[in-house]
Amino acid sequence: MYALKDCCCEIPTLPANLVATKFDAFFVAGGQCPYLMLKDPSIRGLVDGCAVGAAVCHGPEALIGTKWLHPADGQVGSFVSYYGAWMSFRDLSAVYERKKPGETCESVTPSGRLFTGNAPNATKAMMEQACQAILASR
Repeated sequence: MYALKDCCCEIPTLPANLVATKFDAFFVAGGQCPYLMLKDPSIRGLVDGCAVGAAVCHGPEALIGTKWLHPADGQVGSFVSYYGAWMSFRDLSAVYERKKPGETCESVTPSGRLFTGNAPNATKAMMEQACQAILASR
């Protein structure tokens, strides 16, 4: 898909399995990061523990296999992503929305509230919506 698809930047961080706290929410940026994140069960555990989530552009790909896109009860809400990533969501085509670049989508399910954006220019609006949801939940 990209000329640089085999390139990656590795930044040493604390492994997710050593994080001993529960978060109110998470945000997943797009780009190439979701491909490494979706393989990590500790990151999936952190994401599943949140009541509010946000992901933009390619970010929703990191939610594959989590309660947000594959919950045990099967109740998946609608979401958007960078349209070029639609192939990752073929099993979710009934709830996958296609919107103009820069638009957001809010989904409320028993799992929580998920805010998604389909392009980098959707980030500000998506984060404002997610922050309002966090404040309202307190």
